[in-house]
Amino acid sequence: MKTKMVTMTIGLFLSAATVFGTEGDDRFYGGSYDGEGSAMMQHARALDDGPQVSLWSAPGQVFDWTAGSTALATLTVAVWEPHGAVTNGGTLRVNVPTAWQCRFDAGAAAAFGGSAASKVGAASYSGDGRILTIPVTADFVDNDTLTIAGLKVANLRLSRAGTQWLGLDFEGNTAQDVCDEYALTVNAILWRGGAYDGGSLATSEAMSFWTPKGTFLSIH
Repeated sequence: MKTKMVTMTIGLFLSAATVFGTEGDDRFYGGSYDGEGSAMMQHARALDDGPQVSLWSAPGQVFDWTAGSTALATLTVAVWEPHGAVTNGGTLRVNVPTAWQCRFDAGAAAAFGGSAASKVGAASYSGDGRILTIPVTADFVDNDTLTIAGLKVANLRLSRAGTQWLGLDFEGNTAQDVCDEYALTVNAILWRGGAYDGGSLATSEAMSFWTPKGTFLSIH
């Protein structure tokens, strides 16, 4: 009996809706001589034939959760190949991390720059302050950039300690299409107590009496 060997080639296809850099994904920075080095990949460019739109801010943004309002680094939206995704009548929506309950400081005015600064209208915040809405007034073309400065984030104390990313919806379906290439980190300040702070081991042990305002109360 003869055995027939069949070689099967499995093709890998990327969906047009798949965008490199969604929240929590590992980032790919390439390697030596692979044609996809960090200079090309570092700003979350798409890997497929869909719209190639990126969002990035700056590395090393670390905040304490007790901060009332904290300035964010300038954001940049870059459109490498828009494919009709960022056009007149559309909307760019930048949202705070979905896993945190903080919000944008509505008192902070957004200032635009970059080659696409004249292609957007005045920014506004959503009612809950979690989304910055930017109306698009002219079509973005290849290699257009929009910088967004002056943003602040408030209510960090409602956020869990850890690392999260700002997000961007550029297709207008309220779903996050890409996240910031650089993460935001919130530190929780822990107070463990110490000598003479009223919370030491000696005073936290069970006692048979207490003395409020000088009045002695004995418990039997």
